[in-house]
Amino acid sequence: MSATSSRSNLSYIDVDNRAGMAQAVEYLVQLGHHRIAYVTPNEPDNHAVQRLQAYREAMQQVGLAHEIRICQVPIKLESQSALEPLLEDRPSAVIAFDDFRALQVHNFLIRREIRIPEQVALIGFDDEDFGLHISPQLTTIPQPFTQMGTMAAEHLIDLIETPNHPPRRFLFPIGILHRESCGPVLQAPNP
Repeated sequence: MSATSSRSNLSYIDVDNRAGMAQAVEYLVQLGHHRIAYVTPNEPDNHAVQRLQAYREAMQQVGLAHEIRICQVPIKLESQSALEPLLEDRPSAVIAFDDFRALQVHNFLIRREIRIPEQVALIGFDDEDFGLHISPQLTTIPQPFTQMGTMAAEHLIDLIETPNHPPRRFLFPIGILHRESCGPVLQAPNP
Protein backbone atom coordinates (compact mmCIF):
# COMPACT_ATOMS: atom_id res chain seq x y z
CA MET A 1 0.00 0.00 0.00
CA SER A 2 1.19 3.49 -0.66
CA ALA A 3 1.14 6.75 1.16
CA THR A 4 -0.71 8.05 -1.89
CA SER A 5 -3.28 5.34 -2.55
CA SER A 6 -4.70 2.52 -0.48
CA ARG A 7 -5.79 0.60 -3.57
CA SER A 8 -3.13 -1.89 -4.63
CA ASN A 9 -4.12 -1.91 -8.31
CA LEU A 10 -3.62 1.83 -8.83
CA SER A 11 -0.51 3.55 -10.07
CA TYR A 12 0.82 6.69 -8.49
CA ILE A 13 3.64 9.08 -9.13
CA ASP A 14 4.04 11.52 -6.30
CA VAL A 15 6.49 13.23 -3.97
CA ASP A 16 7.58 11.89 -0.62
CA ASN A 17 5.48 14.26 1.48
CA ARG A 18 6.43 12.47 4.68
CA ALA A 19 10.16 12.94 4.13
CA GLY A 20 9.68 16.53 2.96
CA MET A 21 7.76 17.46 6.10
CA ALA A 22 10.28 15.67 8.32
CA GLN A 23 13.08 17.68 6.69
CA ALA A 24 11.19 20.93 7.24
CA VAL A 25 10.56 20.23 10.93
CA GLU A 26 14.13 19.02 11.52
CA TYR A 27 15.57 22.07 9.76
CA LEU A 28 13.53 24.43 11.91
CA VAL A 29 14.50 22.56 15.07
CA GLN A 30 18.18 22.87 14.07
CA LEU A 31 17.59 26.63 13.84
CA GLY A 32 16.31 26.58 17.43
CA HIS A 33 12.56 26.59 16.78
CA HIS A 34 10.24 24.56 18.99
CA ARG A 35 6.86 26.22 18.52
CA ILE A 36 6.32 25.15 14.93
CA ALA A 37 2.79 25.61 13.59
CA TYR A 38 1.29 24.06 10.48
CA VAL A 39 -1.21 25.84 8.20
CA THR A 40 -3.41 23.46 6.23
CA PRO A 41 -6.54 23.74 4.07
CA ASN A 42 -9.82 23.09 5.87
CA GLU A 43 -11.04 20.98 2.94
CA PRO A 44 -8.15 18.56 2.68
CA ASP A 45 -7.24 16.50 -0.34
CA ASN A 46 -4.94 13.49 -0.23
CA HIS A 47 -1.78 15.61 -0.12
CA ALA A 48 -3.13 17.76 2.69
CA VAL A 49 -3.98 14.66 4.73
CA GLN A 50 -0.50 13.22 4.10
CA ARG A 51 1.29 16.43 5.04
CA LEU A 52 -0.79 16.97 8.17
CA GLN A 53 -0.09 13.42 9.33
CA ALA A 54 3.60 13.86 8.44
CA TYR A 55 3.75 17.12 10.43
CA ARG A 56 2.32 15.40 13.51
CA GLU A 57 4.74 12.47 13.12
CA ALA A 58 7.75 14.74 12.57
CA MET A 59 6.92 16.84 15.64
CA GLN A 60 6.61 13.67 17.72
CA GLN A 61 9.90 12.32 16.40
CA VAL A 62 11.78 15.44 17.51
CA GLY A 63 10.11 15.39 20.93
CA LEU A 64 7.72 18.30 20.28
CA ALA A 65 4.35 16.54 20.32
CA HIS A 66 3.20 19.01 23.00
CA GLU A 67 3.96 21.90 20.61
CA ILE A 68 1.73 20.73 17.73
CA ARG A 69 -0.32 23.67 16.47
CA ILE A 70 -2.58 23.36 13.45
CA CYS A 71 -4.33 26.27 11.77
CA GLN A 72 -6.92 25.34 9.14
CA VAL A 73 -7.72 27.94 6.50
CA PRO A 74 -10.22 27.99 3.65
CA ILE A 75 -8.94 27.43 0.14
CA LYS A 76 -10.24 30.91 -0.74
CA LEU A 77 -9.08 33.01 2.17
CA GLU A 78 -11.44 35.97 1.88
CA SER A 79 -10.70 37.19 5.40
CA GLN A 80 -7.48 36.82 7.29
CA SER A 81 -9.43 36.07 10.47
CA ALA A 82 -8.83 32.36 9.79
CA LEU A 83 -5.14 33.01 10.53
CA GLU A 84 -5.80 34.73 13.87
CA PRO A 85 -5.24 31.47 15.83
CA LEU A 86 -1.56 31.72 14.86
CA LEU A 87 -1.24 34.70 17.20
CA GLU A 88 -2.96 33.08 20.20
CA ASP A 89 0.16 31.13 21.11
CA ARG A 90 2.56 32.64 18.64
CA PRO A 91 4.82 30.11 16.96
CA SER A 92 8.42 30.91 16.17
CA ALA A 93 8.02 29.09 12.84
CA VAL A 94 5.23 28.17 10.43
CA ILE A 95 5.14 25.46 7.79
CA ALA A 96 2.42 25.99 5.21
CA PHE A 97 0.73 23.26 3.18
CA ASP A 98 1.76 25.04 -0.02
CA ASP A 99 3.35 28.28 -1.17
CA PHE A 100 -0.04 29.90 -1.67
CA ARG A 101 -0.89 29.45 2.01
CA ALA A 102 2.65 30.54 2.90
CA LEU A 103 1.97 33.76 0.99
CA GLN A 104 -1.26 34.21 2.98
CA VAL A 105 0.69 33.72 6.23
CA HIS A 106 3.43 36.07 4.98
CA ASN A 107 0.92 38.85 4.26
CA PHE A 108 -0.91 38.25 7.54
CA LEU A 109 2.31 38.52 9.58
CA ILE A 110 3.63 41.55 7.70
CA ARG A 111 0.33 43.42 8.22
CA ARG A 112 0.69 42.80 11.94
CA GLU A 113 4.29 44.04 11.88
CA ILE A 114 5.68 40.61 12.73
CA ARG A 115 9.05 40.28 11.03
CA ILE A 116 10.00 37.27 8.89
CA PRO A 117 12.36 35.51 9.67
CA GLU A 118 13.42 37.45 12.78
CA GLN A 119 10.22 36.76 14.72
CA VAL A 120 8.64 33.95 12.69
CA ALA A 121 10.34 31.64 10.20
CA LEU A 122 8.23 30.47 7.25
CA ILE A 123 8.39 27.47 4.90
CA GLY A 124 6.04 26.57 2.02
CA PHE A 125 5.70 23.65 -0.39
CA ASP A 126 5.85 23.66 -4.23
CA ASP A 127 8.35 26.40 -5.24
CA GLU A 128 5.88 28.71 -6.96
CA ASP A 129 7.49 31.57 -8.89
CA PHE A 130 6.02 34.26 -6.63
CA GLY A 131 8.15 32.95 -3.77
CA LEU A 132 11.14 34.68 -5.36
CA HIS A 133 9.29 37.97 -5.61
CA ILE A 134 8.20 38.49 -2.04
CA SER A 135 10.45 39.85 0.67
CA PRO A 136 11.93 37.94 2.27
CA GLN A 137 12.12 35.29 -0.44
CA LEU A 138 10.20 32.16 0.53
CA THR A 139 11.99 29.04 1.73
CA THR A 140 10.12 26.16 0.14
CA ILE A 141 10.08 22.47 -0.65
CA PRO A 142 10.07 22.19 -4.45
CA GLN A 143 8.16 19.49 -6.26
CA PRO A 144 9.51 18.08 -9.53
CA PHE A 145 6.32 18.74 -11.50
CA THR A 146 7.99 18.36 -14.91
CA GLN A 147 9.60 15.02 -14.05
CA MET A 148 6.37 13.80 -12.46
CA GLY A 149 4.39 14.74 -15.58
CA THR A 150 6.94 13.06 -17.85
CA MET A 151 6.87 9.85 -15.83
CA ALA A 152 3.06 9.86 -15.73
CA ALA A 153 2.87 10.34 -19.51
CA GLU A 154 5.35 7.52 -20.08
CA HIS A 155 3.31 5.24 -17.84
CA LEU A 156 0.10 6.16 -19.65
CA ILE A 157 1.73 5.25 -22.97
CA ASP A 158 2.86 1.94 -21.43
CA LEU A 159 -0.74 1.26 -20.34
CA ILE A 160 -2.09 2.03 -23.80
CA GLU A 161 0.49 -0.22 -25.48
CA THR A 162 0.29 -2.95 -22.83
CA PRO A 163 -3.09 -2.85 -21.04
CA ASN A 164 -1.97 -5.37 -18.41
CA HIS A 165 1.11 -3.33 -17.53
CA PRO A 166 1.66 -3.53 -13.76
CA PRO A 167 0.92 -0.44 -11.67
CA ARG A 168 3.76 2.05 -11.35
CA ARG A 169 4.39 3.37 -7.88
CA PHE A 170 7.05 5.99 -7.47
CA LEU A 171 7.77 8.67 -4.90
CA PHE A 172 10.16 11.46 -5.88
CA PRO A 173 12.48 12.57 -3.10
CA ILE A 174 12.17 16.23 -2.16
CA GLY A 175 14.24 18.62 -0.09
CA ILE A 176 14.33 22.19 1.17
CA LEU A 177 15.17 25.11 -1.08
CA HIS A 178 16.81 27.49 1.40
CA ARG A 179 15.94 31.14 0.92
CA GLU A 180 15.45 34.13 3.20
CA SER A 181 12.23 33.36 5.11
CA CYS A 182 13.91 31.05 7.65
CA GLY A 183 16.44 31.94 10.26
CA PRO A 184 17.45 31.05 13.79
CA VAL A 185 15.37 32.03 16.76
CA LEU A 186 16.69 35.51 17.52
CA GLN A 187 14.26 36.85 20.07
CA ALA A 188 11.46 35.72 22.28
CA PRO A 189 8.00 36.40 20.84
CA ASN A 190 5.85 39.09 22.35
CA PRO A 191 3.27 37.68 24.76
